Amino acid sequence: MLKDLLKFEVYYHCRKPLFWITLISFLAIGFFFGTTSGITFPNVYKNAPFEITYLVGLLSLASIFSITLTVAQTILREPESRIDAIIYATPVSKGTYLFTRIASLASVGFLSLAVAVAGLYLAHILAWQPGDKIGSYAF
Repeated sequence: MLKDLLKFEVYYHCRKPLFWITLISFLAIGFFFGTTSGITFPNVYKNAPFEITYLVGLLSLASIFSITLTVAQTILREPESRIDAIIYATPVSKGTYLFTRIASLASVGFLSLAVAVAGLYLAHILAWQPGDKIGSYAF
């Protein structure tokens, strides 16, 4: 039952345009942060651990807004369609139901941040960065 509910929640989020807009925008934001020189600290390599940690912190702060929109859309889903009474009448326990909702929202939030970090990484490995701004890369 838990697997079916998680599959439904993932399918629900993948059908929403907000999910895809969030992923594309966070990829673009991460790419922008990675290509812009001097956005954080001067005289620091663009791929220094301190710089990357600072940028990931900024990206995680920005992801809170997209997570808020996703949570609002998900929480208002049942009362809008008036199906909440039917869901609570099924054999699905409230704990399982709420766990699948929270797990799906957490995975959407993590995925948006992971896509932003992938955009940051992609921008750092591209060749148009000046050689004096990039240090040696150790993944």
